[in-house]
Amino acid sequence: LKNRAGKRARKSSGEKKGKGKRAEEEEEEEEEEEEEEEEEEEEEEEEEEEEEEEEEEEEEEEEEEEEEEEEQGEEEEEEEEEED
Repeated sequence: LKNRAGKRARKSSGEKKGKGKRAEEEEEEEEEEEEEEEEEEEEEEEEEEEEEEEEEEEEEEEEEEEEEEEEQGEEEEEEEEEED
C-alpha cells in the first residue's frame, strides 16, 4: 500500500511539473502583457502631465500679459491725469 501511494504521489507531482511548465509560460506571457500595459499607462500619464504643464504655462503667460496690459492702462491713466 505504501508503494502505491508513493507512485501516485510521484506520478501526480510529475503531472504537476508538466502543467507547471505550461502554466509558467502562460504566466510569463501574462506578465509580459501586464508590463506592456503598465508601460502604456505610464506613457499616457506622462503625456497627460506634459499637457497639463503646457496648459499651466499658457495660463501663466496669459495672466502675465493681462497684468502687463493693466499696468500699461494704469500708466496711461496716470499720464493723462498729469497732463490735465
